[in-house]
Amino acid sequence: MSEDSLRKRFSIFKKKILNDSETTTETPPSTFDETSINFELKGGPYNTNLIEASATVKNGQNAGMPLPLRCTWYRSTNEKQFVTIEGVNGAFYQPNADDIGCKICVHAVPVSEVEEYTGMPAFNEVGPVQIDPDMQKTVQEIYEANYAEFTTNLVGGTIENLIPGTVSIKLSGNLINVSYKDGSDILSTKLGMGSPIINLSQKTNTSFSMTFENERIDFNTEKHTERDIIAITIRMFCSKVSTENQADCLIKIEQLSTRLLNLNKDYERTVSALNLLKEEHKINIKTIEDDKARIAELEEENSSLLNQVSAQVVVFEKNETELKFLRQDILVYKTQCEALENAINQRRINDNNWEILLRSVKEDLEEILKKHKFCENCKRIENIIIGAFGKLDGRVINSHQSSANSSAKSYQDEGSENTEDHEKEIREFKDQILKYKCKLKQLAIESAELVNRAEAEKNFYKRKADSLAAENDKLLSKLGKNPKEITTFAKERQEFEAEKEKILHDLKEAQENALNYEKLGKINKKKLEEEIERNFELRKILSKKSKAMTSLDYQKIINSLTVTVADREEELCQQKNISRELMNRVQELESILKLTNVN
Repeated sequence: MSEDSLRKRFSIFKKKILNDSETTTETPPSTFDETSINFELKGGPYNTNLIEASATVKNGQNAGMPLPLRCTWYRSTNEKQFVTIEGVNGAFYQPNADDIGCKICVHAVPVSEVEEYTGMPAFNEVGPVQIDPDMQKTVQEIYEANYAEFTTNLVGGTIENLIPGTVSIKLSGNLINVSYKDGSDILSTKLGMGSPIINLSQKTNTSFSMTFENERIDFNTEKHTERDIIAITIRMFCSKVSTENQADCLIKIEQLSTRLLNLNKDYERTVSALNLLKEEHKINIKTIEDDKARIAELEEENSSLLNQVSAQVVVFEKNETELKFLRQDILVYKTQCEALENAINQRRINDNNWEILLRSVKEDLEEILKKHKFCENCKRIENIIIGAFGKLDGRVINSHQSSANSSAKSYQDEGSENTEDHEKEIREFKDQILKYKCKLKQLAIESAELVNRAEAEKNFYKRKADSLAAENDKLLSKLGKNPKEITTFAKERQEFEAEKEKILHDLKEAQENALNYEKLGKINKKKLEEEIERNFELRKILSKKSKAMTSLDYQKIINSLTVTVADREEELCQQKNISRELMNRVQELESILKLTNVN
């Protein structure tokens, strides 16, 4: 590696060097820097080869003389990541199993008692370190046999009643067993990803420890190669078991991911269906609001009708009062009409009596005329009467005849009365007949007027009573209190009120259900987003840290995914049930609204 590349690579990690406080010393007589030394790093490329850092003087009297070095060793896993190897400060470093696949870097500062070094620290690296071929062959044979047994020394640990001494470490499949020579077990457990953890000590090349969940066991081998073989073998068996577990876990995770994606698709379909239901619900709410407005208008019309009905009730009560008075007046008029009819009948009876009397007078007069011839005066009187009353009815003639008969009788009795007396009597009869005639005419006129007036009043009050009765029936029909007829208006009004209450109740329930469904939808959506985000994070973690995760971590992930999938299935079932109920409710509301619109 060239000097320029070494400088660039050193500049990457020199920030990690701690700035130690400088101590005040006397100024040395001379100084030297990196231009006056030759620095070399020898060793590798296998983990069994020792790595040596050396520096020699380049110029001057001491050219070629070695210089002591103060070294800091690093393990580089990539171009920018350096891990300090603790406990190693000398110029030599023995790689171990932890260094396989990594570069070994050294940063060295020459130390001289004569001169002070003022230059940059020397930097160099070797590697990447490879596994020794013989060691790799041994490990490969063990891997193919799927069984290994190592003998090493037990030093100590956290397990109670440990006895230091020679122990046996057995690996078989996914099991590890640590036991004494006599066969008594110290520890027996299953292998897993990172269990046990092998820690190689940097202070010595032969000591290492195995850490289980809560226990640690310290070991020491005779050679550093034995330690590396044990560490590589145990790690390889753990990796094999974890690879199998990881493959199973990845299959399960893939299955669960596929299942979760299907559930997410179902959820998206459910959400889209729920959105459609929400749109339909909004439309139904709008329709219900329109129905509410219509109901409000109908209520206003109903209130106006009620006001009109109340006004009509007042008018009806007033008309009933008037009807009572009119009925009383009708009774009075009936009484008066009956009295008039009685008076008319009495007049007719009197007329009949007069007619009878006149007929009897006429008959008497005719008999007298038959018996006695009229004198000239009687003939003259008769002519006068006939001339004056030529058009009189039979009653006047009868009265004249009766008066004539009476005058004839008086004439016969007296015998010698003169014509003046007859004329006087005739005039008196004439006056009486005229008076009776006038009275009869007046009575006939009054009787006709009374009869006509009574008939007119009777017809008027009859029509008025009929109109009042018709108005009364109409008002009772509007109020729904007519015993003769239960009107369709009352039935429709009752049905409308019942339908209105039912629609309002259903509307309230639908609004509450819609709010609950919306809340559940938001909660489920939030949970789904959290689950999706967590799944993406888990995938990122699995893709980045799959090598560093244990089978226990994979099992936890599988358990969490299983619980998540179960929760999602349960939530989807609940969401489907809720959506089904909402659809049924929407259909019921649509049918109710259709019936309301038809009515």
